[in-house]
Amino acid sequence: MDGGSQSDCTGHTAAAYSSKLVRNKRGVKGARVADCAFNNPFWLLDQGSWTWLTAAHDTIQFDDVGPFPVGQGPSKGLGQNWPHCGIYVVDCVLPRGLPEGTKILGANAGHCTNGPYTVLMGIQRAYWVLTVEATQGVDVECIAITQGDHCSAVGNNPTNITSTKMQGGVATLGWAKGYYDPPRVGEPFTVRGTTNGGGVFNVTNKLITAINGATLTIASPGSPDLAQQAETGTADYAGRCKDDETPNYVTYGLVFAQGAGAQGPANFTLKDVVVRGISNTGILGSKLNLKPTDKFTMSNVLIDGNAVSGWETDGGGCTTNCESQGTMDISNVLSQWSGCVWVSNGVYGFCVDQPFGGAGDNLVMIATGGTWHWSHITSKNGMQDCFDSLHTGDDPHNLPTITVEYMYSEGCEGAAIKMGGGDMSLRNSIGISNCEEMKLHPENFPNNLPGWNSFLGANCRANDSIIFSLNGGHTLTVENVDNLGQQGVAWDFAGSCNGDCVVVMQNNTTMGFKNESGDAYMAGFYWTYPNPFANPASKLTNNHYYALRTGCPGDPAHDSNAVCADPLFVAEADVNHLNAHLTTGSPLLHAGVYLPATSPDYDGVVRPNPQSIGYVEGGTVPPPSGYHLANDYQVRVQAAFVDAGGKPVIPATIAWSVSDPAMMTVTPDSSNQAVAMITPAAGKLGHVQVIAKAESATATFDVLLTAAESGPAVSGTITTLGDPQPIPGRTRRQ
Repeated sequence: MDGGSQSDCTGHTAAAYSSKLVRNKRGVKGARVADCAFNNPFWLLDQGSWTWLTAAHDTIQFDDVGPFPVGQGPSKGLGQNWPHCGIYVVDCVLPRGLPEGTKILGANAGHCTNGPYTVLMGIQRAYWVLTVEATQGVDVECIAITQGDHCSAVGNNPTNITSTKMQGGVATLGWAKGYYDPPRVGEPFTVRGTTNGGGVFNVTNKLITAINGATLTIASPGSPDLAQQAETGTADYAGRCKDDETPNYVTYGLVFAQGAGAQGPANFTLKDVVVRGISNTGILGSKLNLKPTDKFTMSNVLIDGNAVSGWETDGGGCTTNCESQGTMDISNVLSQWSGCVWVSNGVYGFCVDQPFGGAGDNLVMIATGGTWHWSHITSKNGMQDCFDSLHTGDDPHNLPTITVEYMYSEGCEGAAIKMGGGDMSLRNSIGISNCEEMKLHPENFPNNLPGWNSFLGANCRANDSIIFSLNGGHTLTVENVDNLGQQGVAWDFAGSCNGDCVVVMQNNTTMGFKNESGDAYMAGFYWTYPNPFANPASKLTNNHYYALRTGCPGDPAHDSNAVCADPLFVAEADVNHLNAHLTTGSPLLHAGVYLPATSPDYDGVVRPNPQSIGYVEGGTVPPPSGYHLANDYQVRVQAAFVDAGGKPVIPATIAWSVSDPAMMTVTPDSSNQAVAMITPAAGKLGHVQVIAKAESATATFDVLLTAAESGPAVSGTITTLGDPQPIPGRTRRQ
């Protein structure tokens, strides 16, 4: 950041610019310049043709974390003017055409698992921040890609305000419907314009509390200027990007390929990268690799709070003309809160799902070839599907091989896991389809902006928790997978399978929870073609089914060694606060068939013979009844949280609650929010759960209340609330 321009520096030395330096080097323009670094990546471009000046196999090394504005400036204090861009701000981007073998390395590359990252910040409506389209052998590491303003490309458009009045601290606005949807109760609202009395509207990001005909009511807008009558202006959904108020937004963060048939990168490496807070799509496109021997590698990547999609592999208009080839090796990826805007760590706002013009897929794939290996993937809290590779097999002449292992999927409005293609395998994974949480339980996310979920209406949109699209003559293997949730169907089989598909399902657990909207539990299996388990080569053995409306076993004609009892998870009372680790009393312990391909389990534990059913071995945690608390005995409990690197952290806010307030109360400590006092209600007996929620992490503690002990009530000492809970995406510096 303290470097210089092409007229000041060579760009070949990690040194600050100073006019006192001896100018003994020749710069880009041939003039004598200092041996120092550039202060913006745009200086790596020819300022006339706007093409890269770097050569093949050059390294672009950032010397500090920035942020480095990418776009035309100055814009709200960010960036500088670039004569080449002029008024064409959308095209003021880092261009296509990176030379072969280019390395783009953040300041801490090589030891950047948890940052700090070098930040490339898009501004002034730039179309993208960085593209690697049609490149060969490019390597990007230790980079964070974001934008300057927190806003979305989707959501309600302006509404015309026809009159206003102010009474008792409440603003009432008359409005006329615009071209798009009318305002909604709960919507974050911003009013712009001037009053007839010469004042300025002061309604910014307030919630609409009532709509009655052509009258809007906004509580406590905080503006005496609204007292005048017949004032006019415009009102906006507060989250929508506006060129005058929130101009520092971009359409895409990182582009692999943009447009129908566009070629993506070959032999590309993406490592230790964050893409977050983009107004549209975090990562766009695919068509990866040029040859069957090419390899695409993506590891340790956070895709967080991008307003339309996380990674959308359709670069635009793709059918079967954007197919990847070679090997795609993708590991240690966290994609979350797609369809919402990232504001700060653990804080999101302005969520918009499909019924209101948005989307929200965390990870979505299109028709492709090649071999895809997804490992250690976490996909959470998306406004559409968590992981969607259902359409990868849309081209029957070029079917991919897809393996997914160690996936944790939870909290999306759509399906937890969707898979398609040729031969497929899913192992050591968990899909939790608590698909109503985003819409019906905003209280579970107290740090989010007010009104964050007012444009959600697609809860449980998929009707299936885990779905596979099969192609005849191919094999699907599902082993040691947990499928838990409240969709209509647990396991859905689609595609074209006429008795010639092989389906192997072993050591899986399926558990239903009541859907709050439909008041029903999940069904076990669904297919529209002949039963795939009727194929003699298929297997359906040592699986678990519980709380399903279709009962247990899932397929009585073909199931063998089914387990039909309560799984006795560590926490199973609430689908939104599950902990599917097995307690010492679980009937799933050592009830599976030994499968060497599933060892180690999700937690890295080597599986014994016989092994357990489900994604983890478990059995090291006592069942909920293992901790007894007399109902006249108070105890202090402490919640422990760690960041993505395992370092203990105290979150800004911890929300304490109990599963049944009638049985117990919880009182946070005023001096240390990580500590709380739990007090059982007199005479109450039975199980109750203490819950501490911070950002997107939850710590739980199960208690069995027993009869009162003799003597006076006493207070206990601090007890750690379970194991330290990681906060996904939380880092020491970002």
